[in-house]
Amino acid sequence: MLKLENRHLNLTLTGVNSLKSRHKRKVNKHRLFFAVELNTNLKKQLLNYQSNMSDIIAKPVAGSNFHITLSFLGQVSDKILEKILDSLISIPVPSFEVSLGPLIYWPKPQVLALSLSKPLLQLVSCKKYIEQQVAETGYFQFDKKTYTPHITLFRQVEKTSKENSTLDATIQVNEISLMASIQSKNGVFYETIETWPLTPPNIKKQLLGI
Repeated sequence: MLKLENRHLNLTLTGVNSLKSRHKRKVNKHRLFFAVELNTNLKKQLLNYQSNMSDIIAKPVAGSNFHITLSFLGQVSDKILEKILDSLISIPVPSFEVSLGPLIYWPKPQVLALSLSKPLLQLVSCKKYIEQQVAETGYFQFDKKTYTPHITLFRQVEKTSKENSTLDATIQVNEISLMASIQSKNGVFYETIETWPLTPPNIKKQLLGI
């Protein structure tokens, strides 16, 4: 029977502002990635969906850690972090929505996740633009493998669930975040370093929907 610890139900990230300032905190290395953060309501829905998989043998992802990864940067020094922050001013992609798709399981990393439904052109456009800008700093070469956006629900999966229902929910994407993965005595948690708003739709799109 799957048991979610109380801390998994706490959707409030502590210390979320501690890395936002470039000068307040000095850390030699940051494990960084770009992501779409999810709102509290959707995280609660995902937790309920996750907890219904009582037949799975796996390690559940904490609700506060649910997100959609765009690009993984790895270990980054303070100096390179400064360059990344300077390389991005805005992301010229209009706000958009994506919908949750069916479950997807990767045997090798032992991960069970919810996929996202197509079309995903705008999400991919965000990823490509960010990688292009960050690559111009001269410090990164990004993976050219096929991008499969998803929300990870379980890791270290030993036995998958028979659950095959989908979660009917949409995600409004208005901004992209640069996040740090931090190891603590209670496990891994994520902090937001910076966010960039997506370019708002022009008047024609707002009025006519085109």
